[in-house]
Amino acid sequence: METVRVHSGMETDPFLDGMYLPNITRSDILNEITTIQKTLGLSKQMCATKIQAEYHDRIETASRNIRSHIGAKNKNK
Repeated sequence: METVRVHSGMETDPFLDGMYLPNITRSDILNEITTIQKTLGLSKQMCATKIQAEYHDRIETASRNIRSHIGAKNKNK
């Protein structure tokens, strides 16, 4: 995987200044989110306790939110 240097002076979070970040596309992220969502769909049947189901639901909600954010940015491009 290629990396991209985050240069000083760019409008980024100061924490990221000087770090190397992977060069990935929105499609790459959406593909990974799809994998997470499909795996969650299969694992939902295995939630034996209420706590497990709550964790599952939180992950599912977070992955939907990420997909929504990435998709919205894609449409605004």
